[in-house]
Amino acid sequence: MKNDPARPSSWWQTLPGILTAIAATITAITGLVAALNQTGLLPSRNSDNKNSSFPAPTTVNPSPETSNTDKPPINSQKLEQQLADINIKLGSTSKDAEKVRGYFVDTNSSYYVLSAGCLRLLAKRRLKKTGYLDVIDKWYTASVGSENYLNATGDLYVEQLKQALIKAQNDYYGDQINTFDQLIESY
Repeated sequence: MKNDPARPSSWWQTLPGILTAIAATITAITGLVAALNQTGLLPSRNSDNKNSSFPAPTTVNPSPETSNTDKPPINSQKLEQQLADINIKLGSTSKDAEKVRGYFVDTNSSYYVLSAGCLRLLAKRRLKKTGYLDVIDKWYTASVGSENYLNATGDLYVEQLKQALIKAQNDYYGDQINTFDQLIESY
């Protein structure tokens, strides 16, 4: 019996088998959580805005030296028309657009500042596909944080805004845009 070949052990008794099982379990759980989150079955972290597809606005406070108080405020209808000229709508549905419209409470609201930043960035250019301000804000805020919405000079971070525009289009349309130039056209 000393010369009998060793009987193979179960894959559960090997370290690679155990690691494979753990990795498969983690992958399955992660996929399930992602699927539930995508379908909206998991509760949102933002309890104040449970039914919203975008975050509630924040108020940004530029420093007194960098505040744009010397410029007359643009009324929301005019601002919305200027955004439409560069192919940006307030929201992807009329309900979302109405919510965003209500967030233009003053020139320091995040949506107002973001709108003005998009207008400056896209001067004499426009998005090839319609962009949605609520989705752009989602990605810009994710990039810089709501506490750090403006840079030291009281403006938006230009590169992060460009990236937010790219991510917003990729998110909304399922595109694979990589550069800002791929998003825009002259008009």
